Amino acid sequence: MKIETIANTIKEVTDVNIFEKTRRRDVVELRSVATYYLRKVAGLKYRQISDQYKRNGLRIHHATLIHSLNNYDIYKKYSESVQKAHLCLIDDNLVDARKYILRNMSKMTADKIEKIEQIMHN
Repeated sequence: MKIETIANTIKEVTDVNIFEKTRRRDVVELRSVATYYLRKVAGLKYRQISDQYKRNGLRIHHATLIHSLNNYDIYKKYSESVQKAHLCLIDDNLVDARKYILRNMSKMTADKIEKIEQIMHN
């Protein structure tokens, strides 16, 4: 998922633009949701995440990304808007399943896909 898609989802849920050039708390906290998603779910490197922000007019260095990830749990605990965005983008129970599926997509056969569908519907 691209950061633009994540930003649009966050904007729909919270009415905050994460590409706004500001250090306001609500924007910083919601940027951490996007950063968390790109790093933990999509598995991007800090440089790739920084490049995605840069493409959208926001210069963020790897140190800022690391700080954002280190504080993510605190933001999620105390910020209702971060909790909402988290629920819309990231379901912790599915993160490992998504990673597994993406890693093994090329090995999938029709039988394996059928088994997964059966499990999902039960």
